[in-house]
Amino acid sequence: MTGFLDQAAAPLGEPSQADVHPSPTLPMSAFAGYAERLLVPRLALSAAQVRLLAGFAALIAVWTDVLFHQTDLGINFPVWVASIVGLAIVAGRRFGRPLPADRVAVLAIAVLLCSVSGWRDSDALTVFGILSALALLAIGFGLAPGLAVRRVSPVAGIAAAIAVGVSFPISILRLATAGQWQTAGRGRSAGRALLALRIVLLTVPLLVVFGLLFRAADAVFAAQVDRVIDLDFDGVGPHVWWLIFGFVVAAGALTTSVAVTLPNEIAVAVPERHRLGRVEVAIALGLLSTLFALFVVVQIRYLFGGEDAVTSSIDLTYAQYAREGFFQLVVASLLLLPVLAGIDWARKRDVASSRLFIGFSITLVALLFVIMASAWQRLAIYRDAFGLTESRLYAAATLPWLAVALVWFLVSVARRRMEHFLAGAALLAVGVLLAITALNPDSFIARTNLARLDDGRPFDATYASILSADAIPTLIERFDTLPAAEQCILATAIRDRQSEDGDGLRSWNWSRARVSRLVAENEDRLTCDGPR
Repeated sequence: MTGFLDQAAAPLGEPSQADVHPSPTLPMSAFAGYAERLLVPRLALSAAQVRLLAGFAALIAVWTDVLFHQTDLGINFPVWVASIVGLAIVAGRRFGRPLPADRVAVLAIAVLLCSVSGWRDSDALTVFGILSALALLAIGFGLAPGLAVRRVSPVAGIAAAIAVGVSFPISILRLATAGQWQTAGRGRSAGRALLALRIVLLTVPLLVVFGLLFRAADAVFAAQVDRVIDLDFDGVGPHVWWLIFGFVVAAGALTTSVAVTLPNEIAVAVPERHRLGRVEVAIALGLLSTLFALFVVVQIRYLFGGEDAVTSSIDLTYAQYAREGFFQLVVASLLLLPVLAGIDWARKRDVASSRLFIGFSITLVALLFVIMASAWQRLAIYRDAFGLTESRLYAAATLPWLAVALVWFLVSVARRRMEHFLAGAALLAVGVLLAITALNPDSFIARTNLARLDDGRPFDATYASILSADAIPTLIERFDTLPAAEQCILATAIRDRQSEDGDGLRSWNWSRARVSRLVAENEDRLTCDGPR
């Protein structure tokens, strides 16, 4: 514990004893020191370093207001994230603590995922891209400097996320109270300037936030404030919000990446006597394998056996039978991976236990592949009967990723290289997300549902009308082949979408820009005079 705290208090750039002889893990007994290191701003930064970080954060604050004030999400978001990443790289070099190459690669992938908001219009796809990017940004900014990305354990990943998360609310306090200001010998004017900077960083955000709250809470107080300070608070408020938000995010990201020294990893160690033995593992995984096997037998008999086997046994159509269990099978498939990973972490490490665990894992994964095939078959059946939706598409997209991730898990366990599993699974997830983005999900959904018309099946124009702009080119392409009622629904929805305020350059989106051109070119076709 003492060694870790000494390392935390050491000035940046000066190696401590812990740096000379780094320890690969942090024992659980030192967890309190780790928490203290995150919560208590003990950064040892020079005055020049504090000014640089504060200046970079202020620059991002202004840039945030410029990019996001009174506009929608679009190309502005990846530009904003790229700006923070670029300044973090520059600050790292100026501080003598450059970000490792693998960390820069992770941050670059995060920026690429953020670009979904400037490429596609789908809200669901944008949310997935942003959440994935945030996870990678936490790794890129918060991971311990001495830990390679390819060896990130779940515990180290969680620690990095916590480090970044804690940095956001206390980043201003960290900069205001950071380390040794080293004002000696710099003159009284320099000391006063630094003192003023600390006061501004600490007090101005507090006064603004609480002042706005009190003004909104009391009409008399608001009137007095307006009389003294003749400002349009309704117009100033959003600017203040974006300035504060941008400064806090930038300060948190920058201080975490270049000034916070975390241990390489927190080893959540379980005493050997408390680990799961062969009996517990055999009973738990054996019973689970039996349950999986029984379900597979039913699937082979009914789902793969055809419509006659289902309709003769239960009071459901074949499509209804397939529809009811799809999402449950997807969830069950996703749950098996963390269950196996948790048991592997908690079990004993002797040879017999390892062989037993690998044997049951292979059995369960093989049975799960049959269950995932059942889920895929269910999707195909009720896609033909009811059409495709966003939730069905995204749920189905997880199955290929899970299949490869399970194989990678078995390989990692067999090779005793579990420290490589998380990085590989995360890289695979990024690849799947980028592939889905390239597929254009909403356009694929519209194209799949429109194909039902060729088979004489109904087309749900109401659902198609709520899809994002990504689907509109496909809908316009087949517009003349739709029944009159469906044409009216889609024409009204497309025109309503285009009648909204323009996005502008900051929130420019490739998909929306393309749709604007297509709608202008097909204005005569997209008409609706009511039911025909």
